[in-house]
Amino acid sequence: MTSAPSPEKPASTINWQPVWELAYLFPAQGEWSVEEYLALDTKWMVEFDAGVLEVLHTANEPQPPAELVAADPNLTWEIAYLFPGQGDWSVDEYMDLRPRRQRVRVRPDKFREPDLVFMKTENLARCQEDAWLGADWVMEIISEDSKSRQRDLQRKRADYAGGGIPEYWIVDPLEERITVLRLEGQRYETHGEFKRGEQAASALLAGFSVDVGATLDAGKV
Repeated sequence: MTSAPSPEKPASTINWQPVWELAYLFPAQGEWSVEEYLALDTKWMVEFDAGVLEVLHTANEPQPPAELVAADPNLTWEIAYLFPGQGDWSVDEYMDLRPRRQRVRVRPDKFREPDLVFMKTENLARCQEDAWLGADWVMEIISEDSKSRQRDLQRKRADYAGGGIPEYWIVDPLEERITVLRLEGQRYETHGEFKRGEQAASALLAGFSVDVGATLDAGKV
């Protein structure tokens, strides 16, 4: 008599294109409380010690990239496997996450997270709990990689203009320049391009300016 074949293992539901940045929004290894862990509704194997949690791993589980773990070994990188992958988030899923960073809604289905954001006093009613409805002024600091440069110089420029944000500052450490853009109609025009030794001045906020060299050097500390 032959034994019945073993049932097929269900197809993996692991997301292989995780949003690794999620690790920065959750507690680090060893810093989870029982309540925080239970709220995730995950089936991870864990160990509790003195009220905090450590995630346990087995050899057959997917592992985060070694370079991420080496750079920040204490972060709970595995958290990214529990959420949608890049490009698969719905607006509701994103809003339910409630990231700690400031979210700006530039259109009903589009959010951006500027490095700095400002709203005038008379528009504070637009600073809602879930997200700001636009902004009066935003700043982005460009990273050196080509993908980030394209995003800040082209895609975010179009998104912020489409969202009606009056002024957009771009700090470019590679070119050592601050570009100030002002909204004219539905597109940005260049108010000024400022280099070391100059003061980058706002078109929107009277009297507001920054020393370009000091601003660039501050990012190197």
